[in-house]
Amino acid sequence: MTKTMRKWKLSLLVLTILFTMSWCLVFGQKVNLKELQKFVRIRPEGKPNIVIILAGDLGFGDLGCFGQAKVKTPHIDAVAAEGLKFYNFYSGASLDNPSRAVLLTGKSTFNSKVKDNKSSLPSSEITLARVLRAAGYKCGFFGLWGLGSNPGNTPIWHSFDEWYGYLDLGSLTNYYPETMSRNDKQIVVYQNQGNRKGVYAPDHFTFAALNFIRINTDFPFLMIVSYPVPYAVGTNSQYIVPYDKPYSNEPWTQSAKNRAAMIDIFDRYVGAIIDAIKKYKLDRETIVFITSVTGAPTDEASTNLLSNAGFRGGKGNLYEGGIHVPMIVWAPGFVEPGTCNEIWSMQDILPTAEALAGLPVTDSFDGVSMLPVFKKEKHSTNRFLVWEQTVAGSLQRAFLMDNWKAIKDDKNGFELYNLAVDPFEKTNVVNQNPEVLNSILDKAKSLKKTN
Repeated sequence: MTKTMRKWKLSLLVLTILFTMSWCLVFGQKVNLKELQKFVRIRPEGKPNIVIILAGDLGFGDLGCFGQAKVKTPHIDAVAAEGLKFYNFYSGASLDNPSRAVLLTGKSTFNSKVKDNKSSLPSSEITLARVLRAAGYKCGFFGLWGLGSNPGNTPIWHSFDEWYGYLDLGSLTNYYPETMSRNDKQIVVYQNQGNRKGVYAPDHFTFAALNFIRINTDFPFLMIVSYPVPYAVGTNSQYIVPYDKPYSNEPWTQSAKNRAAMIDIFDRYVGAIIDAIKKYKLDRETIVFITSVTGAPTDEASTNLLSNAGFRGGKGNLYEGGIHVPMIVWAPGFVEPGTCNEIWSMQDILPTAEALAGLPVTDSFDGVSMLPVFKKEKHSTNRFLVWEQTVAGSLQRAFLMDNWKAIKDDKNGFELYNLAVDPFEKTNVVNQNPEVLNSILDKAKSLKKTN
């Protein structure tokens, strides 16, 4: 909101109060100032809207602004041109639920109780929504939650005012559901009754997000939109789309066409959200984060489209392809356009949001505020990131100490890679650098373990 608009609203509030008081005095009615303030609301200064747009299974190389040549992403590319593009951002995990839990709690998977896709978010967790709601924010979550459908695990329990979407991962087998969860109630999607394909679920998530922006222009808000696109479902990696345009005539497999179409759909969703922010003149009061919950899978479609940009591995493991994902931060007038090589992770978003909201950054989270980096005041040096997740009963761990990365699972010994010279993790140098591995393990032992 501009200063002119703020002054206009203040003037309108004063006039409304004076008129109503005069009316009440003439007719002997009691004046209720709190009721008057409901009619003309004035947005508080210094609390920017925080919008987090999450893709599912979007690899580092899936966007045009990150080097994708086959699939066009004009809307996201335009946002990236106006924003700050990060080349060394990491997801919270290479599994869906653990990664979203890292975002919501500010805890790495080393400390999080959510280490696999079957776990729910404990009711006792302090979430991003709880922190910001206490600071006067309206909070909305739309799309794929996945972190529990029982009382105590849902978005509403975890302090979101508005919720619409899938509560569990199992629902993703149907992108045209006959019912959907809204604010802890099941609602009927009439257009999809009788197995009809009337409404594509991710479209509905976008409609809900656009409406949330519309009704909260006078409040600072947190909005998370977690899209199940370009998400692959099932053991045979199906990409469920309403159409495969604009790639119908490409000489690709149908799976690759569908994945590319899903990326196109995600691009248009991002464009619609940014357009709404601009439409309501909130672009100078909003910071937008665009990233992915995990890297791309290693299926045929992702491989043909070079979704992981040559990084080893993919979703489900802790090589770079599974966790090294794109990140764009857009905040016109606040974050200068450009590129940045700072290392940071999903766990840093909560403390960054605290700083953006003018709150003290607490040390109970594993992340750090990236606000000084956004302002170009200082660098986030000496980062030490840890991942810990369970896949098919096997515990996987990865440690990143600046450019050195160690990986370990239950079945194999430690691997060590120098990402500065080997970003694609082709050469295991653990035998040549035992002192580096020992330093990493000593550092890991010193980390707090809170669960």
